[in-house]
Formats: sequence, C-alpha cells, structure tokens
Amino acid sequence: MKKLRSWTIFLMLATVVTLAWPIDAKTLTLDDVIAGAKKEGKVRVGITVRKKRGKMIKAPRLIAAFQKRYPFIRVKHTRIGGSREREKVLSELVAGVVNYDVATLGQTQAATGQKANIFRKVEWRQLGLDPNIIHPLGIGVRYRVQVVGIAYNTELLPRKVGQTLTWEEFTHPKWKGKFAIDDRPRHLEILYQENAWGRKKTLEYARRLKANQPIVERSRSGAIFKLMVGAFPVIHGAGWSHVRRQAFAGAENLEITFPEPVIVSAGDLVFVPRGTKSPNAAILWILWSVSDEGQRILGKVQFTGDPMSPRSSAYKRIQGKKIIRASWEYQLRAESILKEILITMGYPVVQ
Repeated sequence: MKKLRSWTIFLMLATVVTLAWPIDAKTLTLDDVIAGAKKEGKVRVGITVRKKRGKMIKAPRLIAAFQKRYPFIRVKHTRIGGSREREKVLSELVAGVVNYDVATLGQTQAATGQKANIFRKVEWRQLGLDPNIIHPLGIGVRYRVQVVGIAYNTELLPRKVGQTLTWEEFTHPKWKGKFAIDDRPRHLEILYQENAWGRKKTLEYARRLKANQPIVERSRSGAIFKLMVGAFPVIHGAGWSHVRRQAFAGAENLEITFPEPVIVSAGDLVFVPRGTKSPNAAILWILWSVSDEGQRILGKVQFTGDPMSPRSSAYKRIQGKKIIRASWEYQLRAESILKEILITMGYPVVQ
C-alpha cells in the first residue's frame, strides 16, 4: 500500500511538472541558439524602452548594436510601457495571442502569467547568465533595474543639505507636508526585506511617514515635473533614471541622493512567450541585452543599466554604501507586502 501511495504521489508530481513546462526542456548551447536564430531571421521585441525621448535616441541604438553583432536577424521593436500596456499584453498571451517574441511584464505579474502558462522555459543558467538575474522558476530574467533615492530641487534645497538626507529624517516634524511620495511606494517593499529593515521597522516607519502628511503622487513622471517647477522640494523614493532623463533634457535644478541602505529595484521581467515564432532569436536578444555591451548601452539611453556594473551611470554614486537589492524571495510576495504597507499608510489598495 505504501509503494502504491508513493507511486501515486510521484505520478502527481510528474503531472504538475509536465503541465507547468510543456515545452521541450532540452538544454541549448549558444551555438544551438545562434543556428536557430539564423533560420528564423527576425525577432519581434516588446520592451519598455522608447524609440526616442526628446533629443535622445533610445531603442534604435540598442537595435543597431545588436544587429552589428548579429546581422542575420531583423528586429521589429514595439514599446510596452506602463501598467495598462502590460496588462493588455498579459491578457493577449493568456488568450493565446502572441504578438512578440520577446516581451516584458512587471515582476508582480509573473505569478498570474505562470498560472496561465504563458512563459517558455529557457535554461538561462546553462547559457551563462548570472543566477541572480534569473527568475527562480526559469520564466525570464531581470532587466532595466532602478536605483531609488531621494530627489530634490536644488533651488529649494541646497546640494550640501540634499546630499545629507536620510530615510529616517522624513518622519521628523520639520518635513510635515513638505515631501512627495508615490501612491504605491514600492521602494518600501525592499526595506521590508530581512536583510534591510525587516517587517516591524518598515511598517512602523510607514506609520510615521503617514503621520507626517506626505504629498501623494500617482504619476512618477508627473511628480518629477512638479519637483522641477518647485511644487515641493523633495520626492521620497525617486528613481535615478527619472532624474537623469530630466537633467539630460536640460533641467539644471534636479539632484538625487542615495541614503543607506541604497535601494535597487527588481526591474522588469523580460521573457520568451510560449508559442513565439522566433524563440531562438528571442533568446539571443535577451542574452545580448543583459550582457555588458547591452547593459552599457541601456545605461546610456535610459539610465537603467545594472548599477552594480562599473559601466553603469549610477555605479560611482553608490559604491562603498550598503546596497539592498530586491530579492526573488520577497519579489514573489511583493503584492501582499505592498498591500500591508498601503493599509498601514491608509492608501487605497488597487488590485
């Protein structure tokens, strides 16, 4: 009877694995991928990077560098931007409509996509990628990460003061009603990690922030613009790339400081959908995009290259400081953690 029960359990587990990964899980080599990509000849890339912003050329620079290395692949680029566009892509993939060979979603959408079986499993580690950027379930990799700090208007707050700002001081009465924060303060999720502040300290901090009546902003880009025109002096939890893009466009009164612990976000999840027409070309694009060359160019055009790389624009600003990166363990719980933080701060919980 025990043998029968053990055999039944084995069959159930085998069935779960098979349902989760119906794609042939044959381990590919880079040579295999390149050979397959040559036959496919094209790739449809849906990522967050724009074609152009102001005077800065963005996606075309990535594409040109990729095609210089792999001239046998023609790239068609489409921008998948904010949450609405990502929800549309997710809905299409769930319905079996595959418009991209490379697609991107927010990290918190991964669980829904996993349940709907929209991801093609790739043995990324066997292809040489750093395990730290690979999703624990092998469904994709991290891309376009953000360093989070405190942005300020230098006309309202001198640099010598701004560069000494800490996370803790925004619970002081002197800042009451004088700083902005996003209505979904995801940077607090990372402080929630045990290797940062942990749950107890983070929730207590959230309560104290709420008591200090921050100005709640729904749009990150809108908040940066308001900061630039002097609507408030400081944004608590602003991204390096948001500040750098405005500076590149000519804003001379914006600066950012990175108090300890320095927060590094999880970034996007970039992946190969099931049912794609060019899986090998898609894998090759992703491998290149997270390589040193791809990250260097991404850092130049969008300031979201890996900040731990010496070639990153943020690298020098955070070296020598305690850095907390969003871990996969906590990222898998991100929505429930954010919900707890939002309830603590009295903000609406939007699903």
